[in-house]
Amino acid sequence: MLPLKELQLSDLSVIKPYLVGRSYRLCDYTPGVLLMWRGRYQIEYAIEHQTLFIGLQYTKGRPAFMLPLGEDLAGGLALLTAHCKEKGISPILCNVSQEQLPRVLALYPQASAVYHRDWCDYLYDADKMVHLTGKHLAGQRNHINQFKRRYQSHTFEDITADNLDEVLIFCRAMRAGMDSEQRKRIEEMDMVIAMLAEFDRYEQVGGLLRVDGQIIGFSTGEVFDQTLFVHVEKADVRYQGAYAMVTNCFARRFVTPEVLYVNREEDMGVEGLRSSKLSYDPIALPKKYQVMIG
Repeated sequence: MLPLKELQLSDLSVIKPYLVGRSYRLCDYTPGVLLMWRGRYQIEYAIEHQTLFIGLQYTKGRPAFMLPLGEDLAGGLALLTAHCKEKGISPILCNVSQEQLPRVLALYPQASAVYHRDWCDYLYDADKMVHLTGKHLAGQRNHINQFKRRYQSHTFEDITADNLDEVLIFCRAMRAGMDSEQRKRIEEMDMVIAMLAEFDRYEQVGGLLRVDGQIIGFSTGEVFDQTLFVHVEKADVRYQGAYAMVTNCFARRFVTPEVLYVNREEDMGVEGLRSSKLSYDPIALPKKYQVMIG
């Protein structure tokens, strides 16, 4: 049986080497997402035979596992299915990439795989996110130009120990303004606040946008596998174009020559998010599969 234990923030240096080069540019395989959402999904991990195993409570509270991360996929899956048999649970894999799916199905021909459009990440060309070139991004360029004309005092700066408390105040004010029925939004904001409270330990980057000295938006993420993953993006919608400005400033600040892609994660089926993310002309919507091995 796998010696699974609760994932802690102090485990970042332990799990990170197993994730490098194996993310398939999916946000779920980044240290930031695993650590930020570890409480919500009750994430556990174990390392056996030079392989990282990650377990979590998936849809409807069912236990599931991410793909074993190591040199021997067949051996890792054999250990995982044996663990599930001992525990008396069905072996369910989640967040299986389109690249790895054929390998899993070749090993387990009886398995079935499903995917939902809501799970797809949004992957963009990094250079286009910085420069907003092409006719498809004309709308975004217009939003930003209007913002710059309207709020000429705007500034963008890195999130540091010196301004982190201001970002937390901004987040708490946003949370206080949420309707009590917006359970998922409140849950996400609580996670963001908890992350920011220990921001230096997450090894993430962040930037904030000000108008007249006041924070009106911010974003955090991490550079991983030649990709800038945007984990958090918040803005005050009373400032027209604030989200477009935060998105572009964050890309301009943290896209380096080594960064080829920007991943803005999934839309979770929220129509407004889907429309916004599609408007940036993604180059791919990487699929994630749930695989029932049986």
